[in-house]
Amino acid sequence: ITGLAPEHEYRVVVTDALNTKHCTVRDSVEVEAAIPLVASIDSVSAGCYGSVDGMFEVSFSGGKAPYVLSWSGASSGSRNLADPQVRYRVTALNNGNHTVEVRDANNCTATLMANLIEDDRIYTITAFDTTKLYDGVAVNAARYTLNYGTTTHTNVVSGNSITLDNGDVLIATVSQTNPTDAGIYSNQVNSYVVMRGSEDVTCQYNITPVNKNVVINKRNVIVTSADSSKFYNAASPTPLTNHRIVVSGDRFTAADSALITYNVHGSQLLGGVSDNDFDIEWNGVNSNNYIVTKVYGILT
Repeated sequence: ITGLAPEHEYRVVVTDALNTKHCTVRDSVEVEAAIPLVASIDSVSAGCYGSVDGMFEVSFSGGKAPYVLSWSGASSGSRNLADPQVRYRVTALNNGNHTVEVRDANNCTATLMANLIEDDRIYTITAFDTTKLYDGVAVNAARYTLNYGTTTHTNVVSGNSITLDNGDVLIATVSQTNPTDAGIYSNQVNSYVVMRGSEDVTCQYNITPVNKNVVINKRNVIVTSADSSKFYNAASPTPLTNHRIVVSGDRFTAADSALITYNVHGSQLLGGVSDNDFDIEWNGVNSNNYIVTKVYGILT
């Protein structure tokens, strides 16, 4: 018998075909109101990038036990449940859309959608790089650039955070700090992490670290001593010298030039020709920052 109103008591009389009072059965029955079946998706995660480890969590109440929880779409499966609980977790799911259904013993259903959408963008973390001529000024190399989709964050200080367009936070570090002297310095992406609140979700991202070099080239400097000549004076012979120095090419930096001195010891006493040779006194300056070509003048 269907179509009865809930929360009512009905008297039921069954009489046989002779319609005699001896062949009649009477009883009563109360039709209870069904508790609506209510369900919700509480949490969804696509899992680690490129892996089949997505999950969703569903909770429901009402209806009549037992229940069947089923899902279909990118993944499919079912689970028999005796009673509603606070939350059921379904794991090892493929990336994609899932139709989730909860069905009770009365054949009442609640249908939901669980969309496990994997972020397929490439997140590129590129360590800072540059090439310059040695100038005595430290390079601020503790920086990196982040690219994903159409978004670029440049000159991010190593260890500082970036808030992504979905609210997650990325933090990366690089190896270099502030090199000054000439050389080739490898600047590597040391570490990176993506946090969603207090949860580490780094594995959900396709992250590519790119290591770079900081190159500080040596300065090419030409140091030339002066030429000088005179006629030999036999009556009063004096040595011919000239201590003038000319620096050309990339030259020394101003700070280093203020410290560097020259010991010119070329000397010609008699008639003839000799080099006006000299030494460079570095006085604490790092000579490895320079490629020096010495050109001796001629004393005649």
